[in-house]
Formats: sequence, C-alpha cells, structure tokens
Amino acid sequence: MSYREEGLLRKHCSDFGFHPVNRGTLGISSHHVHEVAWSCLDGVQAQRYKVVDAVRVPSSVLDAWRLTNQQKCNSDMLMPKFSDTMRFALLTKTHFIHANKLNNDGNRTLFNKGDVTIKFKMEGSEAKKIFEDGFCVCLYKEELWYDKEALNALMRVDNEDADVQMKEDEMQFQGRVDDLINNMVIKGVDIDAASVLKTVTAAGLKTFKPEEALVFINFRLALSEGVGDLFLL
Repeated sequence: MSYREEGLLRKHCSDFGFHPVNRGTLGISSHHVHEVAWSCLDGVQAQRYKVVDAVRVPSSVLDAWRLTNQQKCNSDMLMPKFSDTMRFALLTKTHFIHANKLNNDGNRTLFNKGDVTIKFKMEGSEAKKIFEDGFCVCLYKEELWYDKEALNALMRVDNEDADVQMKEDEMQFQGRVDDLINNMVIKGVDIDAASVLKTVTAAGLKTFKPEEALVFINFRLALSEGVGDLFLL
C-alpha cells in the first residue's frame, strides 16, 4: 500500500503491457485473453473489472520490458497488436486489458477461427467508458517494480480471484520453482529439496500435490542455473 499513488486515473489500454513474472513467469496466456474477450462480447461486467492495478516501469528497464511484450505480440498470432507507447506493467486484470486490446484492434475473431468477431457491446456500459476514456487504474510508484514479493502478492491474489480460471500447467510451475530457487540463492538460504518444497508450499501449490511438486523440485536441482532459467522464458 505504501507504493500506491493517490487517486484513480483513466488510462487507455495502449499504455499497458503484461509483467513477465505474472502467472509463474508465463507472463500472459494468449488463449486465456480470448476466453476473457469471449466473456465480454455481451458487455463488460463493471463490478468485475472496476479498477486495474499497474506499476510504472522504471526508465532503466523500459526498453527491455517493451521488447519482451513486443516479442510476445509478434510471435503469437492470438495476441493483440503491440503498442510502442506502453509504460505501465499490469499487476491485475492482465488478460482483461489485453482482451480490450483485441477489441480495439478491429477485425479480430475469437481464437482466430474467423467465425465470431471480437466486438464488445458499448451502449450504456463500462465498455463504452473504457473505449472512450480508458480504464480506471490505480497506479503504483516505480519503486514497487523492485519489490518482487509485493509484486507477486498482488498478481497472485488477482489470478486466484479471476472468474475465468486458468490452471497452472507444468511449464508454469517449473518456471515458478526455478524463480523461487534463484531467490533462495540470492538470499543465501541453504537449498535442498525439503527447503524448496517448504518455500513453494508457502507460496501456494495450486494444481500440484506436495509429492508431485517434489518431482519438479528434484528435476530443477539436478540442472544448472542456466538450464533451469530456460523455464522462465
């Protein structure tokens, strides 16, 4: 809360991009973006998407962050068009914002199948306000960018509360395990399978049982850090 800026603002979706560590370092699921777009075709549920949380991206990492978003948009045909004016990294409502980007792109169809056009109803709805004035957003100071635990806490709560849920898959969980191990190394914590499992359990196992999580952990501990980091991509 100490990082929050005062008041709420309206910002257009072209200002926003996904945060790379969202959803266990997956960042964003383009398929889920289309699922959320599908749920908005008959109008946006204002109570569900009332306020978006986003952090100002520090100037020192802005170009690299934009490049990450650009590479994802250019390499995944389900993603919306890339905006080179983005400057805020989403902490909540990531897939909703990108669903609106699809709506703004025009001539987009659900899952690129060509049979259902992505066009949100605008009359008398929050969607019209969003289209004309932008999203209602709570901005956080760029100092939050460097507080990884606070960032993850905000994104984790939002993901768990999503009405359209996307279960964590094996690649996402392996990436999360690698990220946690790297943080333990930085903090100088003694690392073995039991200590990593305790840390992962505290963060939330979600899809996998403890004995299943232990398989992922032992697999990662058998790898070098460089190879393990491939699961973060």
